[in-house]
Amino acid sequence: MESEQLLLDKISKEYNLPRLSFLREPRKGISTKNIIASTEDGGEYFIKRYKKADLDKIENSEKSARFISENSDIPVVSSLKNKKGELHLAISGQQYSIFPFISNEETRPNSEVERIIYTRNLGEMLGRIHLVSRKVSIPKTIKTIEAWNLDDRARSVLEYEKILKFIGEKDSPDEYDKKAKKFINLKSSLLKKNKFAKRENQPAFVCHGDYHGRNILFDGRWNIIGICDWDISGIGNPYSEFIRSFNMIVIRRDFDHIEDKKDQAKVFINGYVKECGFVFDLTKLEYAIEAWYEKLLTIQWPLTDHYYLNHNKTDSSLYSEYDKVIFLRDKRKQLLELIKSCL
Repeated sequence: MESEQLLLDKISKEYNLPRLSFLREPRKGISTKNIIASTEDGGEYFIKRYKKADLDKIENSEKSARFISENSDIPVVSSLKNKKGELHLAISGQQYSIFPFISNEETRPNSEVERIIYTRNLGEMLGRIHLVSRKVSIPKTIKTIEAWNLDDRARSVLEYEKILKFIGEKDSPDEYDKKAKKFINLKSSLLKKNKFAKRENQPAFVCHGDYHGRNILFDGRWNIIGICDWDISGIGNPYSEFIRSFNMIVIRRDFDHIEDKKDQAKVFINGYVKECGFVFDLTKLEYAIEAWYEKLLTIQWPLTDHYYLNHNKTDSSLYSEYDKVIFLRDKRKQLLELIKSCL
């Protein structure tokens, strides 16, 4: 494995940069391998390391981000090109991309007026991203978002049984094991009860894939000046992206009080509908909510990180994912009615 400084020296050379020096690891994000580095002339760069098997995903996300950037004035934050004109670099079997580092400490609006502007701008920008696919034909080289594909129910059940067996063989299960067991039992029981949504005739647009406030750069007036982290972008259902983003931006983790979110919901929804370029279809939205629920029931993350990859940086996500499943189990209709009342 490359030493840190040797890696930075190789990257400096391949990108014709002054010598890079390690500054720190990012404080946020699930990866511990990303680096923030600086050069002697004061430049700062974000170096993203991908998994070995991620080459297809990287290339697809680069094509998707370029499609949005070249066909709109949306402020896409793209990776730098190296000496060969490529947007990523292979070193010792690992794939790296390098971006100009822009500090994006997570901040929240301080007043209701600021929150309305913040939420409206996020809704409008998401609509503008989706509008691009209405105006320009999507290249055949852009693939679907793999992370959104619905997992096979039977395979998911087998994986859950495998993890339960692993927990059962431990001499002293810890608190995470107990929560994981409860989580798996909940998902397994819901998988048996749930009737899954039909999958045909759904729209396909180029989507960001992970659109929420932490991946957006703002100026001091909450205007959007950059959109980062296009890592899983590709072709997807815009209603799926809408509902996922609506949850992260409007509902957040306040699942018990969604009836109090109407003012914020309305500005996000109206901003989106104003810019997206198509008539918002509640039947397609209902499908997207059901598909999202199905995905949450079948996906094994973050359990796989803990039990298969042996790292705990995503351990806290187990609790939020558990709460999200409970929320969608109990309040899918209420969520749909909230959005319907805002249109």
